[in-house]
Amino acid sequence: MYVYRLRIRPERAPDVWRVFEFSARHTLHDVHNAIQRAFKLDDDHLYAFYRSGKHWDRASEVAHEDADRVRLFQLGLAPGKRFSYVFDFGDELWHQLEVVAVSESESALEEPLLVEAVGAAPPQYEHLESDALPSPDVNELLPLASELVGLLASEPDLATDAGLQSLRSAHRVAVDLTDRLEADAARFWAMEEASDGELLGLLLELPLVLARAGMVDEGDELALALSFVDPAHFLADRAILLAEAGQRETALSQVRENLQSMGDDAWVEVKAGNVYALLGEAAEAEARFRAVLERAPDDATRAAARVHLLVLLRSQHREAEIAALETAERLRIEEQQRIEEQLRTHDSLAEPVALEAPWRSPDTTYRLGPKVGRNDPCPCGSRKKHKKCCGANA
Repeated sequence: MYVYRLRIRPERAPDVWRVFEFSARHTLHDVHNAIQRAFKLDDDHLYAFYRSGKHWDRASEVAHEDADRVRLFQLGLAPGKRFSYVFDFGDELWHQLEVVAVSESESALEEPLLVEAVGAAPPQYEHLESDALPSPDVNELLPLASELVGLLASEPDLATDAGLQSLRSAHRVAVDLTDRLEADAARFWAMEEASDGELLGLLLELPLVLARAGMVDEGDELALALSFVDPAHFLADRAILLAEAGQRETALSQVRENLQSMGDDAWVEVKAGNVYALLGEAAEAEARFRAVLERAPDDATRAAARVHLLVLLRSQHREAEIAALETAERLRIEEQQRIEEQLRTHDSLAEPVALEAPWRSPDTTYRLGPKVGRNDPCPCGSRKKHKKCCGANA
């Protein structure tokens, strides 16, 4: 049974930390409980983990309702790996977690074990009283946000003049909104919260929708204007829309800039592969997709890279390599099922038993959660509805 030693630091008190040992079968909810006890938090707020370590990175998020289904062995943890935890979404008590060591044990730890404590736990709210800034006033922006949601939430039919007119109106409102935000991310997130979380999902799609409706310049303009909200998403999509529009050099320039500044983001690399494929640079596209397959932080990213790679290989009639990829994926799923069955058996036993060395590498990841519904967010990370993204042909 593998044992993970994690060092946990509150970001508001970086000279304070706790080191715990967790069994491979412990869940992220167990980690949450350990943090609550160690830092004397009140456990009456929501929480989430972010496997990339980036604040509010939705592509790597494990929300509180899923944390008790995600076991540590499923995260591909290796020494030096960092990820983050936030408790209380209003006051945002962030903690950084680092894998100090991974070792083997003949038996599983029944409970997380505290092995090191440095510094007194910081007060939960005292720092907020002295340091917190007032919430941004976004009341003046809410009418624009509501108008934009109204224009886009009904998914206008772009095959009609009325649908195209709605899209042009949405572009006008979105530009007005971003101009008034003045690249202030705090105001954007305050507005997103005030609009019940509907706005971002619509804005994420809008630049590409505009470009594919023939409004390339408008889509390009909006992607740049919104890049302060989520640069990895909007700048990667900008490269795609430019490539689709035949603006080769500008698209390649944006891809190179993205890879240089955000190359550690697997989704940026997947979308870079898409751009290279669109521009006919198959070898570079394949290299990007294969690189993501080797280091994918989660199954959604891995699945996207695999699908794009399969499409590329099919276009080149490389049937043997397609078969090899399919076989590798089948074996990976079978191994996942075997491990999950071992863990179910283990949890039903009174005495701990050792798993049979299931890991092929510390980077192996596994599909988590239930089947995705057609109206759910797509697991590929696009944040579109599944029925309008990877589930379109399902």
